[in-house]
Amino acid sequence: MICLCINKELVEDSSAENLQILALSVLKKQLVTEQQKTLILPLVISLKDLPQWNAETLEPGIQFFKNNIELHPENNISIEEMARKAFLSKYYFIKSFKQGVGLTPHQFQIQNRVRKAQRIIDKIPNLTEVALTTGFCDQSHFIKQFKRIVGLTPNCYRNARCHTEFNYP
Repeated sequence: MICLCINKELVEDSSAENLQILALSVLKKQLVTEQQKTLILPLVISLKDLPQWNAETLEPGIQFFKNNIELHPENNISIEEMARKAFLSKYYFIKSFKQGVGLTPHQFQIQNRVRKAQRIIDKIPNLTEVALTTGFCDQSHFIKQFKRIVGLTPNCYRNARCHTEFNYP
């Protein structure tokens, strides 16, 4: 029998899918032989309708926060808080996140905030509101990061999108 204990805070802050991914990852690490993995993992995966796992998969805590940042980049959560909830040291969390994702958690969050701004920039007329909605503290930081990642200021980006028609057959 394998008993899986999950921190209460992690459960309160998580979606069911993220908890399933975390539980599956921990289970995979507990299965010792290839025969156990071959027999049990496909059954569990098919029951939970989760994607196939491989050896290169991120650690569960890193995967959880990667998914969380992608879904809600506007949320302000410190590196210390993420590391604590992932049961890792701050420095190991940053190092592991960068190795697995290619960016530090902060860089990844900024990139996802800009991507969210690109999706909503046509819906919100005021750039300050776009900045605040996507989690930036002020409009100038938003404009600087947007231009660094996209190559255009938010206003130029919006104007280019408004004047470009896409006609797909």
